[in-house]
Amino acid sequence: MRYSRAWIVLLVAWAAISLLLTPTISDALRYYDLASTVFFWFLLVAAALIPLAHEFIHPLRPYRRTILLAGFASAALLAYIWEQDRSASDVYAIPLVWACILGCSDWLFLKAQPKIAAQPSPSKDVKRQLREHADNNITKALEEFDVNVAEFKKAFSSEMPKGGPYVQFGSFSLIAIKNFNATKFGLEAAFAAFFVVFQRVYDDPRQSRVYLALREHALEKLSEIQLPDQNEKSAYLVEDDIQKVWEQVNNPKYRDKMDELRLAVIMLGLSVGPLAKPLLAEDKDREVLTRLMKRTLGRMRACLQQN
Repeated sequence: MRYSRAWIVLLVAWAAISLLLTPTISDALRYYDLASTVFFWFLLVAAALIPLAHEFIHPLRPYRRTILLAGFASAALLAYIWEQDRSASDVYAIPLVWACILGCSDWLFLKAQPKIAAQPSPSKDVKRQLREHADNNITKALEEFDVNVAEFKKAFSSEMPKGGPYVQFGSFSLIAIKNFNATKFGLEAAFAAFFVVFQRVYDDPRQSRVYLALREHALEKLSEIQLPDQNEKSAYLVEDDIQKVWEQVNNPKYRDKMDELRLAVIMLGLSVGPLAKPLLAEDKDREVLTRLMKRTLGRMRACLQQN
């Protein structure tokens, strides 16, 4: 996270100007107590702090545009209401200024952040050689894939609620459902790591021999959940699940970003659900997430190397 001097100057200047605007708002709205004055000042200063708060809470800022649109819409609505109110008509322009500060602050803060460039695409000759290595390392790819599944499953399991009473849903227990979801996530995330790495070498990694082997290997894995009136067990993955992972990998918004960031975004998307919060979403866990990305992607990259 970086801060530009222009953003800091804007923050300080707007905080000082807000000290002058706050009494005007208090008089117009007839709130003369100190607590209301302090509240209005913090509300005004928030225009410059919202981008910082969003970046601090979530490094990928997935709801940036939504927050901006909500802020602009709220400011416009408040300006219209105040403009229609005779007692507050003198301050109707302040919400519009607030919206401008919000937009400028977000732009300056975003501009100061380091640009994450995609890894350079190998040349045609290098790609051909890497594909040959991959074809010779199918057994290794299967082994590394299983290790990645285990790592992703462990990370997902750590995010799910712990403890609590034993709960039974029909023929399923809550423990069995959690284990099923964790394993399913592990397989999907391992496929995501494979796609992210092998997409640098193959135009479509799903046409590779490695993918065909991984697909067969993964779809043969069966869960331990079995309905009393059924003879067959429920598969962790089906074709549609792998297709959804592939679609997330090809999200044009992150296609040109670094592999670690692409995989992190996919993991966050896969892990959102009723039984788990976004994976490692806490600020203190970002370093853990970064190390996990590097390990899992490194295992897939090793499959492109010569034995």
